[in-house]
Order: sequence, then C-alpha cells, then structure tokens
Amino acid sequence: MVIKTWGLVPTSSGTRCVRLELRAEAGIMFRVSGVSHQAMMAAQARIRSALLSVDCKWPGKAITLHVSESCHPNQIRHLDLPLALAMLAVQRRIDASVLEGLCATGMLGLDGALSWPQNNGLSLRAAIDMPLLLPEFSPLASSSPGWPVLGCTDLAQAIQKGREVLRQPTPQPPATSNPSPRVPWMGVVGEGEAKKWLAIGCAFRLPCLLMGPPGMGKSSLAKAAHALIAGDERVPFLAPHPAGGVAGLVGSHRRGHPVPGAWALADRGLLFLDELTEWPRNARESLRHVMETGVLHLHRADGSSAWSSSPWIVAATNPCPCGMGQDRGCVCASQDIRSHRRKLSQPLLDRFPIQLEVLGDDAPCERPWEDVLDWVRATRTQRPNLSWGSGAQSKLHACNSTWAKSRRVAKHLKQLSEAHAIWRGVPRVGANDVDSASEVMWLSQGGWWRTLP
Repeated sequence: MVIKTWGLVPTSSGTRCVRLELRAEAGIMFRVSGVSHQAMMAAQARIRSALLSVDCKWPGKAITLHVSESCHPNQIRHLDLPLALAMLAVQRRIDASVLEGLCATGMLGLDGALSWPQNNGLSLRAAIDMPLLLPEFSPLASSSPGWPVLGCTDLAQAIQKGREVLRQPTPQPPATSNPSPRVPWMGVVGEGEAKKWLAIGCAFRLPCLLMGPPGMGKSSLAKAAHALIAGDERVPFLAPHPAGGVAGLVGSHRRGHPVPGAWALADRGLLFLDELTEWPRNARESLRHVMETGVLHLHRADGSSAWSSSPWIVAATNPCPCGMGQDRGCVCASQDIRSHRRKLSQPLLDRFPIQLEVLGDDAPCERPWEDVLDWVRATRTQRPNLSWGSGAQSKLHACNSTWAKSRRVAKHLKQLSEAHAIWRGVPRVGANDVDSASEVMWLSQGGWWRTLP
C-alpha cells in the first residue's frame, strides 16, 4: 500500500509544497528518504503519541517514507500533521484517496494539539490548488488564496474538516487483524448454559475456559462470543497457534525493534487460545501476569518495551490426550492423563473464573440473540446496585471457608454470583446465584485434580 499526500513547509521566502509518499508492508523497519533520520525519529515520537488522542496506534508494519523535495531538519516538524493523516490512512481510518487531494501542515503535540512552531509572518506563496489544513492560529490562516484554508486546533478536528471539505463519508475503524466470521448464537445448536456464562463473561470481561471433547463446538462458541463482543463494530479476533510460543503470544524484540504479540494486538477484542495445554509451559504461565495487570513490560538486551492491552481471553482444551474424557470411552493411560492435566497449574486456572464443560448439551439458551446482545451492552454501560440475602451471604461464607480460600477466587465467586443475579434481572443476590457461580468454578475447587485416575 502506497499513501500519497502533500505537506507545506516554511522557507526563507515564504512557503513551498512537498510531496509525501508512504509505503506500508509487512515488517517492523522504519526507513526514510529525503529527510534527516534523526529529525524524523523525533517526529515519530510526537505522531505516535498524538495518534493515541484519536484512539489509534502507530501501525505495526514496516514503513518507508519518501519526501520530495528534500527538507531541512528544522522543516520536518511542520510535516507532523500530513504524516499523522497518512498513518491513519494506512490503518484505513481515512480513505487514502482523500489525502491525494489534500495539503496539510503543522506540528503535533503529545496530546494531539496543533501548533505552528515558527512565529514570523509568512505569506502563502506556494502554488496550491487544493484544500489546506493548518493550525488555527498560524500566520497562514489569514491568507486568502481562493481555495479552502481550514484552521484546526487538534488532530481530531483536522480529520473531521478534511473529510467535510472533500465530502468523504467517515469509514468504520478496522480491526488490527482479520475479523472472525460472525457466527450468531443460533448457529450453535444447544449449549444454553455455556452461552449464558459466555454472555456474562463478555459483559464483565471475565476470562473463560472451555473444556470438552473435540467436535463439541468449543471453537464455534468462541466465534459466536466474538460476534457478541463486537456487536455492530469491528474488533479483532485472534486465534494464535501454539507453535508461536511466548514471542507469538506476548511479544518480543527483533533487531532492536519491539514486536507485539497476539495479546497486545487483540486489544479490546477477543483472544482465543485453542488447545491451551499444547502451548509451551512458559507461554501459558506468562499469561498469569498480563491477565492480572493488563500491562506487559518486556526487557531485553537490545531494548525495552511496554504494552497495555485489555482483550477478552477465551481458552479451550481437551480433558485428556485422546480428547474423549473418562465418560466417553477414554483410551489414555493414567500417567498420560496426569501429565496432561498437570500442564495447567492451579494459579493459571484460578485466573479463568468461568470454567465451562462443553459436552454437546441440546438445551437452548433461555434468551434470544437480540436480547443477549442488548443485555451485554446495557450491563457494560450501567450495572445495578445489588443487595445480598442472608442465605446468599451464608452460602458465600461457607464456600470461602471450604474451597474459595484465596482472595482472587473469593473475589471471582462474589463477582459471578452478582453477575448471575443481574442476568436473572433481580435486585437481590440469592443462594441459587452463589450455587450457580460455584458450579462454573469447579476447577478452582480442585475438580481438575480430584478426578485423576
């Protein structure tokens, strides 16, 4: 993909237009031509921060930038705005054809504010026959060249005015990866209990672990859950392969450049970890920290990086190496089953509060798809205040005294009990809500270990 646009830089005699060409491709390098590399690195830092003000990140691709005619290092700061618009076009937040007929200038602050770094009076002497975006208080804003001169205060306003003058519709922001097929819940037969708890997990962003034999619909449920979290928007759905290891899951450094993993790329989307027991142990255990904090600090000899991400994590696994389980004719030896189940440590299991068995249940979900979608949206927007009945408090205290002894598990049990009451639409948490929450936390109760042969 090659993005073409125009920039305006000051000169000793006035101003002049420069042509900007930007190519984005797979990779991580950042190459420049026609400008000082050191000055461009400073501009990259400003643009990277300014993009966050419009809910966008620096594209995770190899970028090649060419500027003609060549610019002095002091002129590069005036190209912050056109370069930021080009980065938005790379991620399809702006139509690339819009930028070909648009000229822009101005330096961006870290918060996206636009400024004109040169205070001397300048006249608009460059031969421009296209709309011009520039800082609102720049000396060029008062020029009257006979074509639109649009003063802007920040990056968001520049995007809006650029679209208006060229009458371009506002496109929907794309996912950072290929979105999964939208599989409505009616496409998954039965599994009403699993669908209910997946809806609760989506509303409260609680990690879910699906366990069951192959072919029972675990992957289909995950794709249906992505349709639930996405709604009418496009959010990422990532299902990395276990062969990617730690680097593919949480990120790495390559030749001094940070390379984000699937966890960072799935921000605000769904990260589906199929065959969780087949992932390397260090990759599985690396999830414990990021699931708890939402932040990853990666330190290597050639550099350090930090990523923050908040994906909804759904994982799936088989009950044993053959996949069938003890109730369906398992042919695995006892030592093989022990080895398989010990791959998931108890601290990791405790970070998946919703633990569902997918065994081919034919019972449908008690709510239709449209009602589930509306309930998830309403619950994420506003959660009602609940009271606890005496029976529910006694039941919760009994669970905390017997198996929910860690603070993390006790917190999840209370949260799931309240979530189940909200699902039922009642103002008071009852004992049956605590019982339902306890049933989906059976692995945290030691069920994964007690059933060892």
